[in-house]
Amino acid sequence: MPRERRVNVPVGIRADRPLRRARPADCNRAVMGTLAVADTVGGAVHYARIDISTGVDGETVVLACLDLEQAEIAASSHAVTATAGERFRTADMSVDDVLELRELTALSDELAALALREGIDTVVMRPARLMAYRAALAWFIEARDEADWMREDDREALPRLRALLMPLEDLCAEAMRAALSPPNARRA
Repeated sequence: MPRERRVNVPVGIRADRPLRRARPADCNRAVMGTLAVADTVGGAVHYARIDISTGVDGETVVLACLDLEQAEIAASSHAVTATAGERFRTADMSVDDVLELRELTALSDELAALALREGIDTVVMRPARLMAYRAALAWFIEARDEADWMREDDREALPRLRALLMPLEDLCAEAMRAALSPPNARRA
């Protein structure tokens, strides 16, 4: 069964950088919505979009795709790792806590592998993982804002993470809308 093809509409791009036409094969099919880009440090999110396609079995597949620089990926990896370590340090965890720790550990490993490469990478996530990613960054930022002291690694990562938070919130909202909307509404 062939996959659906849709028109690409950028969700968020930086005004000072041209739109790149070449997209990875898994993120060039469908895009919806608008996204305001916060750019206070470095690059933040260069190009964010929602990919909606039909899987092999006919089910709808929604993916969030965002282009991040190596520094943002490294800061994200640091934040997710720290969040998982600090939030789940206790020995008594519920089933939900175990599942969340598992998701954050997998995300942390994925981001750490991407952080080893130079340049801009496209990070592709399902909506649930995107939500966990945004929540981990928000928790990290809030915990560091309330702390009396901060490690040097945290201090370096914090401005980059703050620049990512608002675009990720908007992308999460678009991903959730796309995942929950009926198939007929997506074709319009």
